[in-house]
Amino acid sequence: MAVSDNNNANTSRNFDAEGNPLFPSVYEFEYIKFIKQGKEVDAAKKRLVTSLEIVEELYSPIVKAKIIIRDNENFFEEFGLNGQEVVKVGILRKALSKEQDDRVIELDLVVENYSLFEKTTESITVQEYHLNLISPIAFLSRLQQISQSVKGSPVDGIKDIFEKYLPIAKERVLAPGDSPGDFCQVNNLKTVITKRTPLQAIEWLRSCCYDSIGSPFFVFPSFASGNMHIKSWGSITNEAINPVYPKPYVFKPFKETVSDAAAGPGHLEELASKIISLRSDLSLNKLQNTLDGGGPASVTEIVDFNDRSYTDQLDTLKPEYKKVYNQDDPILDPISFNYLEKIEGVKGVDRLDNMFETAKKEVFYLPVSPYVDGYKASPEIKLAAKEEKNHYESTIGSITHDITIYGEDQLIPGVRIKIKVPKAVDTSQQEPGVDESLSGTYIVLVAVHTFKDGIYFTRAKITKDSQYNPKFNTEKR
Repeated sequence: MAVSDNNNANTSRNFDAEGNPLFPSVYEFEYIKFIKQGKEVDAAKKRLVTSLEIVEELYSPIVKAKIIIRDNENFFEEFGLNGQEVVKVGILRKALSKEQDDRVIELDLVVENYSLFEKTTESITVQEYHLNLISPIAFLSRLQQISQSVKGSPVDGIKDIFEKYLPIAKERVLAPGDSPGDFCQVNNLKTVITKRTPLQAIEWLRSCCYDSIGSPFFVFPSFASGNMHIKSWGSITNEAINPVYPKPYVFKPFKETVSDAAAGPGHLEELASKIISLRSDLSLNKLQNTLDGGGPASVTEIVDFNDRSYTDQLDTLKPEYKKVYNQDDPILDPISFNYLEKIEGVKGVDRLDNMFETAKKEVFYLPVSPYVDGYKASPEIKLAAKEEKNHYESTIGSITHDITIYGEDQLIPGVRIKIKVPKAVDTSQQEPGVDESLSGTYIVLVAVHTFKDGIYFTRAKITKDSQYNPKFNTEKR
């Protein structure tokens, strides 16, 4: 077992007399180095850092963090903190027993700003400040603007931009694997990216990529491994491609005393599966979910310059109610065109005052195609995946939980986990059993890793995977 020589005062209370951890997620700060213009200082060895919070989410490739420093030796002035520091973090995860090995998690960050500086008359010799930090790629991206052509798969374009401009080597960008459902089906994109930062270009290419069932892709990090992931929602929800995390999490009382914990790693492993707190957002407003995803009052306008045609589509209408207009048709005035008056056969729609003023509206301009060999422009690709995309947007997050567990750095966005939540019953009369509506398989959307007082906790926002578009789960898999 690796032994740390870090004399961090935050951790001593979390070990027994023989040095065994009393909790399943005990840590020590190996180092938190502030580096600027050749100067370097380790705030962990000075015992200045009281907490570290790291945030990673499915919707962004950027890791964010917050460090709280309690300074009683004028570190702020002597080191000359000014918001231009690189911060290197090393966190020692303690093993559950002496027979197992400790391991160190390392990550690099850049100071974004100082959000709080506080000193009070009660502790005039002590000052506290909060540092907001971001991934180096976010900092580097802001310093660059790129213009370049992209031809072929958007995923290949994303990997090229990471390696060339940010830089993250291609082998650290984990793109879709060998399973057919995991591939980006768009391999014929042809476009030009102009005057965008690298991360803006990556986000635009991501929006052009869909898998075999039309679900969108995400680009997201893993802070513990340093890898970047490119995965479709279809592959994330597919058990064959993305198996459930081996450890189930249970929301129930556990024995949790120092003597029990000291009994050995068996108790700690059981404790590690405990859901410490749970808060749910059921979001069962189906009308709102449908509106958000492009249901009632959702309008799609398509202008196709190839055949000089214009199409308006109202998603709530049956196909026979949708009419295609040619630009030479004298009744069409795209500027003053009134859907409520011109669409016939729909009863009662005119009673919904100002419906279209707040409707979700998408416009696709299909260019005259100069391409050969089957290449397509981005509007054509996005239009083809529109229905599936809207289904995804209207269903993700219908049932979500915020759970807190003992720290698990492998619980990154995109991981599928199983949770068990007890029924609400009178436990004096019977065992509660499992609430099937709230239990089941969930997908991690956001993970917040908090290191404080020597114990590491993970707070995760999770969404029920079966809520995603059952139509496509059953018909297309």
